[in-house]
Formats: sequence, structure tokens, C-alpha cells
Amino acid sequence: MQRTSLLPHSAFQYFILSPTRRLWHLLGRAGHQLILWRRNAVTRRQLAWLNERELADIGITRSEQQNELNKPFWR
Repeated sequence: MQRTSLLPHSAFQYFILSPTRRLWHLLGRAGHQLILWRRNAVTRRQLAWLNERELADIGITRSEQQNELNKPFWR
């Protein structure tokens, strides 16, 4: 039995998919994007709690921390 992927390899393959498979593909991509945005929000929240010593341990300055915290969750 041949296994097929939900993610097409080219734009042409995407357009020859059935409408149902295209919908599932788009929903999968949207879900993946939401997971990335959530991860950004969580890691920035954790970054906000680090003190000077912990920031030095990971190699960033207080101003770099603030620059990262000022970014919106989708960036």
C-alpha cells in the first residue's frame, strides 16, 4: 500500500487535491501556526521572569530581553 502525505510537494499538487483534502491541509497549517504563536507567548512570559544572572547565563542583556518582550506574539 502506498502512503500519501497530506502536505503536497508542489503548488500544482495542492490544486489537484480534492476540496476536502485542501480544507484539511489548510486546517493543519492553521493549527501549526497557532501552536507556534502559543510557544512564542509562553517562552516570552518565561523570559520576563529571568534575573540578571540568569540572563547572563543564556547570553543576553536586559535590553535584548526587553526587545524580545516587546514583540507581538506572531513574530
